[in-house]
This record gives sequence, C-alpha cells and structure tokens, in this order.
Amino acid sequence: MAEVCKYCEVDLSTMDIVYIESEVRTAPKKVQNLIATHRNMVCYNCFKRLKNMKIVNVPDKEKRDKI
Repeated sequence: MAEVCKYCEVDLSTMDIVYIESEVRTAPKKVQNLIATHRNMVCYNCFKRLKNMKIVNVPDKEKRDKI
C-alpha cells in the first residue's frame, strides 16, 4: 500500500518526504508539531499551506472567563 498524505490523501512521492524532512525546521513550532503527529506523512502542497498558515493561540476556557 502506498503512503498517502494525511490531509488531502494524495499519494506521497519520495521527493515529498525528503523535502519536508529538510524544510520542517524552518516552519513554526506549531506546524512542526502538526506534521510530527502524522509522522511527516504530508505532501508538498499541504506542507506549504500549513507553513504559510497563521496559527493563532486559542485561550483556555479559564483565560476566557477572566476577561
């Protein structure tokens, strides 16, 4: 069975995996964690989208109650 992207379910090529492993260090820490949870099984296009996406911290319920 071929490996597929965990987000868009496209077949992964060897180049996708190699590129992501080499570039993951330049991504924000939260993106690195998202990719690591899927064991780097993310295609090039999804990686680029994740890397360019602005990830906002969602406050905990307790923090929202204090405001």
